Amino acid sequence: MQLYIRKDLRRVSADSCPNCARWSKGGRPCDVVSCLACGASQCHGNGSARGACAVCLIGVLPGWSGCDRFCGYKGCQNRGIAFAPRMGRVCAEHALRARQGSRLETHNGRAVRLPCTVAQFVFDRTENRNQAWRLVDYERGE
Repeated sequence: MQLYIRKDLRRVSADSCPNCARWSKGGRPCDVVSCLACGASQCHGNGSARGACAVCLIGVLPGWSGCDRFCGYKGCQNRGIAFAPRMGRVCAEHALRARQGSRLETHNGRAVRLPCTVAQFVFDRTENRNQAWRLVDYERGE
């Protein structure tokens, strides 16, 4: 199994996970979870920011409180996979239309700010993840 860890990771204590540097009992590795939005495998401890994925920033990590909430669109009973402004969580179908701010693009030599959907934001973050993250082999030491 492989998982993503930060390139600038510094383990400061022997009682921390060797993959994410968060405290763990006896320095054992954390459990591995996959983001529901981008699919990046990572330590469960990466969800410390409200259960959000550390790679794509808005994906939901299973196992955190509230991770089983439904999509915020009226009448939708699908499981939410990503956080979205004003909607709470959105499912995969509604991630294609829910807005997540804007992004810069170049048109005719000029920088233009265009609206960005949740799906586009996740795609852009996963395209750039190799700048700050590296993929390593994971073996759980018991």
